[in-house]
Amino acid sequence: MFHEQSLPRTIKNAWIGALTSIIILIPVTIFTGLEQLGKLDPKLIPAFVILLIAYTIASSYILWGFAQLGNHFTNKLLSIGSLILLVSNILVTVYYILYYVTPYVVQFATKDEFLNLSIIITGLLSLPFGIGILQLKKHLGDICLWVGILELCAAALAGLGYFLTSLLELSSLVLLLAMVLEVMIIYDAHKKFPENK
Repeated sequence: MFHEQSLPRTIKNAWIGALTSIIILIPVTIFTGLEQLGKLDPKLIPAFVILLIAYTIASSYILWGFAQLGNHFTNKLLSIGSLILLVSNILVTVYYILYYVTPYVVQFATKDEFLNLSIIITGLLSLPFGIGILQLKKHLGDICLWVGILELCAAALAGLGYFLTSLLELSSLVLLLAMVLEVMIIYDAHKKFPENK
């Protein structure tokens, strides 16, 4: 599954994925905001779906990079947490695509209910990932401490969001900040494990 020689390439791909996901996140956030306000032009839905797919692919490279860092540093929580989040992100994206492409087939919940549920699940799944990131501190520095704390806060807010939905937006913002800082961790790992070493 994983060979130590492939770690630099995996981290390089995660770095490219991180940069790509940050760029794609801007239009995805705009489209999501328009969609939630009911102002997304139906003609833009194919572009929105393509952006969601691209974002999911890019973020999958990041999570795969973290999983491999977990393997390298024998950090099982990071490896498992990364893989669980990777699968979760793919499933959420598939649901959104199915919702937009065949809205009458996928109707176990309204879009808003599903959005809230996906925030709760992603937040709670951030718990093992956050603990794993905290354990990276001794290898990749203090930024891991801050990202780990943010991931744990997001998990707590998501859990409380089940009872008080107004906390879900805060949980999403905390996760977004953590994602931006994760790019810095991947960058540090990219410098520590250069491909041409």
